[in-house]
Amino acid sequence: MKKYYRYLTLGLILIFSGCGNDPQEANKKNFANAISDYIKSDKSKLGCINVYGLSFQKYAQENYEKLSQEGILTFTVNKIKPKKNLLTGELMTEGRTYSVSEKAKPFYKNNQICIGQVELQEIVQFTKPVQVMKFIMSEVTYKYKVSYPSWVRGKDSEIKKEKRGLILTNNGWVHEKLYQ
Repeated sequence: MKKYYRYLTLGLILIFSGCGNDPQEANKKNFANAISDYIKSDKSKLGCINVYGLSFQKYAQENYEKLSQEGILTFTVNKIKPKKNLLTGELMTEGRTYSVSEKAKPFYKNNQICIGQVELQEIVQFTKPVQVMKFIMSEVTYKYKVSYPSWVRGKDSEIKKEKRGLILTNNGWVHEKLYQ
């Protein structure tokens, strides 16, 4: 009889230990995983700057002057053959070559400098999942924090709030913008 209770107890423990880990269940933990995947992949939330081939002529340098003042980019002044600017009609004789500064190099990847660090703060609320056409969806409101390195002047941590749809897949919940 003791063996029976032992096996019964062990069986119940095994059965219930698997409960609550269903990735398709609509709960804050599963939604947090899906939203974290999204906000870490969305470069616009990370304060990313595109820096394709950082060589610009005089008319384009204004966009990168502030980045240079922040210490994100460095530049050298180059003499170039005078050309007529098609937009303004001015002759251009000076250009700048910008490059990524040493302190920004850890943030440089794939022709972008992403200076922000993003972290999900909380799932505020979510709706009961419903069938929308061929999808099962839930609308989730969440808060996330964007932090910047101390050397970026004028940028303090920000808490932002968003409301987005999550789609249920066979692998669990996925942010609507990551669904393929």
